Amino acid sequence: SNPDFISPAERPRVERLRAATQWRIYGGSCYSYGLLAAGRTDVAIDSGLSIHDYAPYAPILAGAGGVITDWEGRPISIRTGRQILAAGDPQRHAEALALVAA
Repeated sequence: SNPDFISPAERPRVERLRAATQWRIYGGSCYSYGLLAAGRTDVAIDSGLSIHDYAPYAPILAGAGGVITDWEGRPISIRTGRQILAAGDPQRHAEALALVAA
């Protein structure tokens, strides 16, 4: 996600994930999720989006063996808020979720 969309209250949670990674891409939008589905990246985290921004990723990532949830680990739905976390496989998602979950 573009860091400008991360609120000051969210920053500590994102920073925990950031500190555990070696390389980051900011502001890639849907391209980042395409890279994730293709196995070129491991994790994507976003805040400040709406359901229409990220709902299309769910079937694509599921088809590629990935996982997408909110920051608490709940599957995305029409009621999902503005925070999403996706990973290329369930194990990587669990690792990332442990870093960002409240």
